[in-house]
Amino acid sequence: MKLIELSCNNSSFKTINFKPSGVTIIKGTRSDNERSSVNGVGKTLAAKLVNYCLGSRKTIDVLRKNVPDWIFELTFSLNGVTHCIERKADNSLLALNEEKIKYTDLIRWFNENGSFAIPEDITSVTFRSLLSRFLRTSNEDCVDPIKTNKEQDCEALLRNLFLLGGDYHLAQEKIRLKKEYDRLTSEQRAFQNNEILSKILRSGTNPRVRLNSLEQTISSLEQDINNLNVADNYRLIEQQADEETQKMRNLEKDIAILKFQITEVEKSMQDTPDITNEQLLQMYSGLKMIFKQEALEHFDSVERFHFSLAKRRKQYLERDKQKLLLEKQEKEMSYEQVSQVRDSYLKQLEGKKALDDYSVLVNELAKLKEEKNRLLEYVNFEDINNSAKLSIKSQITLNDENANEYTNREPLYEYDRMFRVLSSMLYPHHDAGIILENNTGFNQQKFNLIVQIQGHDSDGINEARIVLYDWLLLTKGINHHMKFLWHDSRLFANIDEFARARWFEYVLEEAKQQDKQYIATINTENYETTYATLTEEKRQLLDEAVCLELTQDNNLLGKTLTN
Repeated sequence: MKLIELSCNNSSFKTINFKPSGVTIIKGTRSDNERSSVNGVGKTLAAKLVNYCLGSRKTIDVLRKNVPDWIFELTFSLNGVTHCIERKADNSLLALNEEKIKYTDLIRWFNENGSFAIPEDITSVTFRSLLSRFLRTSNEDCVDPIKTNKEQDCEALLRNLFLLGGDYHLAQEKIRLKKEYDRLTSEQRAFQNNEILSKILRSGTNPRVRLNSLEQTISSLEQDINNLNVADNYRLIEQQADEETQKMRNLEKDIAILKFQITEVEKSMQDTPDITNEQLLQMYSGLKMIFKQEALEHFDSVERFHFSLAKRRKQYLERDKQKLLLEKQEKEMSYEQVSQVRDSYLKQLEGKKALDDYSVLVNELAKLKEEKNRLLEYVNFEDINNSAKLSIKSQITLNDENANEYTNREPLYEYDRMFRVLSSMLYPHHDAGIILENNTGFNQQKFNLIVQIQGHDSDGINEARIVLYDWLLLTKGINHHMKFLWHDSRLFANIDEFARARWFEYVLEEAKQQDKQYIATINTENYETTYATLTEEKRQLLDEAVCLELTQDNNLLGKTLTN
């Protein structure tokens, strides 16, 4: 794929005509205004517009907000055939070769007919995911040579191996195996979250121990239920028996009271009269001193009256006793009759259970069986799950052995050699190289792909290793037909001016010879310091590479937009 032209339906837009091969430079220059800046003139926006036309999912917010009706048009060649994509700023229009197309269809077209030979057996590799290695449009894309914005480490490795011609199958297999292992672990965890299992596991009981205990309990309970004699009217009979029992208790209470009353009467009958004959006579004799003799002449009559009272009292008590005894006898007979009735009811219930008691036992059995079934499912699942996980671990081990043999053959040796050559051109006294190490960690990362220049912790050298690595992918990588590489000014800003000059001196010649497009945006300060260290011949080539100069007064869109 080569870029030909980026244009717009609005005449104020600065059309970019890309050189068919060699270096194309878009330069940000200060205007005559002393306070002018090279920022915000459209250098990075140009790259974003190309990316937008090549299928970026997101719109460019500042354009969607300010110029929604502008239609941007990217003309490019692919395998010698010219194509054109039109896309409106608000994404309401998308066309390929003057025919409207759905976004998903455009992405499918790029995947099938684009610049990358993507086989069917590879996952996580698409036109869009690979394009970011040749068109870094965000700050996050310019942090690491291997990984671009929002990529997982394992996906970034897979995509780089694909472009380097490395054994991406080993990397893809480890991703698959680890994902499968994680899926099994997740399923096991979800299984354990079942209410029954969760309770057992929280108690610290081993599921197999609980299962053995359940089998014994269920067997015993089933036997009890089978031997159970259920009475449909159990509760009615039980209620009648309870009523008779209550009658017996009431009769027992009445009988006890009668017994007490009889005892008291008998005690009263045994008591002697309050005054004996002798005591009565002594009292009567004493009265002679007070009363006249005539008044006391009837002592015998008094004596007879006193004893007649005592006799009548005893007769009354005897009569009360007989009455109480008769009542007691009647109560005892009633008690015996009620007892016989109650006993008959109890005999009917003997060895039988109520229907609701039976239901309770049946429900308890059902609960225990459900728990048993869940435990059996879990134990069987755990056996299968653990067996599958062991198999996966075994496959990962084999994968590690194959990867170890692969890395020992130094499959990226030629890339390593060329990277060291390029690095020594910019930093002659810094160690550099590309290393592929076997990653035996229990993760999705099959290899550690290391792109290193000594001191790359500093900003300038870090950006330089990204520039050099991208160039290697463009010129020496395989599985692609990409002919262009775009580097934004942010990658050049911190690179040492002499290293930057040596880079442009090299790429001005190599891009032309290899029929590649090297597109760079650069601000005027970096351009001028680079220019100053070049030979006259290279300066002329650098000047000829500039296709567009942008200033605040003459920016890419021809107008100032509000954020």
